[in-house]
Amino acid sequence: MEPSQPTFDEWWDEFVSSDRHEDPYHSIKELRHFAAALPPTKRDAFVSGLVDVACQRRRAWHLALGALETLATRSARQRLMEVVTKLPPVRPPHELGDYRHGLLRVLASAPDSEFIGPVETYCNQEIGPGYTSVVWRLWPYRRDLFAKYHARYFAEVPRDRWTATFVIGAFTSEPEALAAVRDVLLRDNPDTWKVVRDAVPGASASSWVKPDQRELIARVCDESYGSK
Repeated sequence: MEPSQPTFDEWWDEFVSSDRHEDPYHSIKELRHFAAALPPTKRDAFVSGLVDVACQRRRAWHLALGALETLATRSARQRLMEVVTKLPPVRPPHELGDYRHGLLRVLASAPDSEFIGPVETYCNQEIGPGYTSVVWRLWPYRRDLFAKYHARYFAEVPRDRWTATFVIGAFTSEPEALAAVRDVLLRDNPDTWKVVRDAVPGASASSWVKPDQRELIARVCDESYGSK
């Protein structure tokens, strides 16, 4: 007789109890790879289990939400949307603020506009900690909104809070995203674009930036790449 398979809850408890969950990026990548190897019916059940963890805010809910940014189905996002609409508008480092951001990132990563309402409501409110982490999930499916809200961030947040930070560094691997923001800033706030343009080359000099990416970034900054 074959041994019985563990339930999802048993599997999850084992997963988050191991040392691997101490590195969230590695754990989220592992969850995504695990799901990708499952047959469709089992993958759906696995995703449903992740949604249960997220909706109930069980242990390591942040890992479940991180994996769901790429794994969520329409029904998964429907369940998460019901939760996010009931949360108070608190911000990180409050736990519910971090939780709200995690939910919004999953909704923002949808390839269509069905779940965009709560994301746009958030992005139009006062900018707080973690704002760009939500905005980045709009890329690449909602290029227009990504550019609009990231341009707003650069224009409204004091430059000493984002120059020479990961906010600028994130664009080193996505020159097209930088070009999209550039086009909005050139139209609406060219002085801010000059600050962004001057900050990006320093970040692109980092050792992890590939030569072809560095070349594209330079072209974006001299406005010869992807301009409208």
